[in-house]
Amino acid sequence: MGLNNAYIAHHPEKRDLDYIFAQHPRYVQLHIAINDSGVIAAPHKEIYTQILAHPQFQSCYRLYLDSPQEDYFPFFYVRICE
Repeated sequence: MGLNNAYIAHHPEKRDLDYIFAQHPRYVQLHIAINDSGVIAAPHKEIYTQILAHPQFQSCYRLYLDSPQEDYFPFFYVRICE
């Protein structure tokens, strides 16, 4: 969901996580990194930290693909809640 959504396109910050998660997206794609200790790092973007900490994301999304080919790889999270 992005600028092709009328609500998001007119939102001052071009994002509203409560609205986005209320739409129940099946997948969420994040370009993040996992360090040597296996900790997810959200590189240089506050929005990634906000998404990862969002209660709806934490309770309803699980990592779908966890075998990165590079240090910085798109990770896909799939919705597990109905």
